[in-house]
Amino acid sequence: MRIIYTILGSILFILLIGFALKNAYPVKLYYYLGLSWQAPLSLVVFMSLLSGIVAGLIAISPTLIKQRRELNKIIKENAISFSKNQGAK
Repeated sequence: MRIIYTILGSILFILLIGFALKNAYPVKLYYYLGLSWQAPLSLVVFMSLLSGIVAGLIAISPTLIKQRRELNKIIKENAISFSKNQGAK
């Protein structure tokens, strides 16, 4: 299984390098107040993808934290009830 992941990772890496080489042309992004930034298109696409991933993780973090707390509470309750049941036997 590890060899399959290695092969798939290598193929993905080669495809990403090919994408970066094919899209190395500079693009200029304009911001408010006359600010601008010039970078290769592949970097702009990568930064957009990365910022979307970070925004998604930030958006889902409160839910994950809440679920983790509830799970820990349930585990503790089950451990207490299990120890009481074992002591009764």
